[in-house]
Amino acid sequence: YDLLFEWTPPNDGVISVCAANTVQLCVAVAANLYYLTMSHRNLHLVSTATMPQEIACIDVTPIVGDHADNCLVGLWVDMSLRVLRLPSLAELHKEIVSSDTIPRSAQLLACGDMAFALCGLGDGSLVTYSLAPVSGALTTSKRVQLGTQPLSMSVFQSSGARSV
Repeated sequence: YDLLFEWTPPNDGVISVCAANTVQLCVAVAANLYYLTMSHRNLHLVSTATMPQEIACIDVTPIVGDHADNCLVGLWVDMSLRVLRLPSLAELHKEIVSSDTIPRSAQLLACGDMAFALCGLGDGSLVTYSLAPVSGALTTSKRVQLGTQPLSMSVFQSSGARSV
């Protein structure tokens, strides 16, 4: 394999979690979030934001097409899920996911003409929200217990459709 491009966090920061799609990358270094775009063998730092606490999970999966309009971020201390607008990283919505369990995995997903935000918790629960892509509002929360260990999600293609 050939190294196509490389980015190093400022001040010798250590990357704690990241998420990418074919053209966008969100990288967390403690509470700092960096939004980068990829094009023509280059990485471009577009914006940065500092969250109130350390970032536990991130997702930048596009709802439609191959370019995401929002980034989904879970935080450790207040156990919240936040919808951030790309490219500015402006916060659109904050939702407290749990009073006692940390978000460990975040996922944006389209199902038909509806958009959803999924949050896997450290106790094995899955919390789902309806997502309004333009406003970033999370509504209609549902929680289901899927196991007893931290839940981790990833997107894959099956029969031409994105699945989790």
